[in-house]
Amino acid sequence: MICTKRIKEKNFQENGGKILKNQRVRIFSEAELVKATNNYADDRKLGEGGFGSVYSGALTDNTVVAVKKSKGVDKAQMNEEFQKEMSIVSQVNHKNVVKLLGLCLETKVPLLVYEFISNGTLSKHIHDKGSRILASWTNRLRVASEVALALDYLHSLADPPVIHGDVKSVNILLDIIPQQNFGVVLVELLTGEMPNSISKSGEKRNVIQHFISALENNHLFKMLDFRQLMKVKWTR
Repeated sequence: MICTKRIKEKNFQENGGKILKNQRVRIFSEAELVKATNNYADDRKLGEGGFGSVYSGALTDNTVVAVKKSKGVDKAQMNEEFQKEMSIVSQVNHKNVVKLLGLCLETKVPLLVYEFISNGTLSKHIHDKGSRILASWTNRLRVASEVALALDYLHSLADPPVIHGDVKSVNILLDIIPQQNFGVVLVELLTGEMPNSISKSGEKRNVIQHFISALENNHLFKMLDFRQLMKVKWTR
């Protein structure tokens, strides 16, 4: 028991515990994460890659997290990857970039604890024909738009800029998509109409229902708003 405690203290110091515990990041004990992930049970595994595996876990306050656990084959290499990832996630703050909640320094290679994203990877939903999240073009456009916003932030607005270098669908996580609200915004943009209005005949009209009706009856172009488009002087 004493030996195990000394090893944990040694790992904590070697992993930069004195410096990191003063940062704005939570330091977890190894015991907390073992309990949260049910000792890294197979049914908690969210994914696996060259670095190791990611597990879902529930903290004592019922917060659901994702714990990144390295294979630990080459400590020097894994620690280099850890330092690289820490330097990236500690400097970014964007709604479309997964947030680092904390880390554990008591293990040979530190464990990273991230916010849990509920709907899994984009790859899973693209290739799962039963997925409802990507069943509409509205949601597909939103995903594309938000991925682009995240990359634009990382590459252009982060200080210093962060080049992702590994953009693929398995590395893109999907949160809850408010289909109706975003769909209304898109239709407003396309048509220039209010979400709810009164028709010429005095009937209440919902822009989504009107849009679908126009689409079904091949009248869509009559509904699109070309007023501002005609004023634009296009340049290369």
